[in-house]
Amino acid sequence: MAVSDSDVSNALGTNVRTLRTEAGVSLDVFAKRAEVSRGVLLNIEKGEANPSIGTLCKIANGFGVTLQTLLSPDDQSSIQITAVEDVPNLWQGTEGGLASLLFGLDLKDLVEFWKWSIPAGQKHTSEAHPKGTKEIAFVLRGKLEIDAYDQAQVAIKNKAVLFNADVPHAYANVGRGDCEFILVVIEPRI
Repeated sequence: MAVSDSDVSNALGTNVRTLRTEAGVSLDVFAKRAEVSRGVLLNIEKGEANPSIGTLCKIANGFGVTLQTLLSPDDQSSIQITAVEDVPNLWQGTEGGLASLLFGLDLKDLVEFWKWSIPAGQKHTSEAHPKGTKEIAFVLRGKLEIDAYDQAQVAIKNKAVLFNADVPHAYANVGRGDCEFILVVIEPRI
């Protein structure tokens, strides 16, 4: 069953409000902690916002949870099957391309499992994640360039890249056709 934008906005608003209330912090205090404006946070809690991946990551980091925890309704079963077409796209490039969070786990470390699609010539830049965060990109199709620590590495189909993601980094399609890859983010709890 496909998830609508309003389903995602409502789950996000409910989860953020619940996490903030359970933490015993006000909107103002949490907004400062997460480095987002109070107004954005208020609109998210009301289910009236469509925040960027960067904003969602800041909020998730502020609570120490995965994006999956922020976005999922509270009716999760013990076994879950997720179809790419049933999850929200959290990034869409100007020329197409998508990033869909398939799963996220709140364990000792935070773990997220993504499927990305980037058209030829397009790039996505990400802010630094918390210290010690690592990412693994596995290329399904195309030519993916990972740029981190002022160096770039290119991987092609059936190649994987492991890198430290605690600095600003970018994913770019440097091939002629579409690039698809699976991305696993492992973020240590601080």
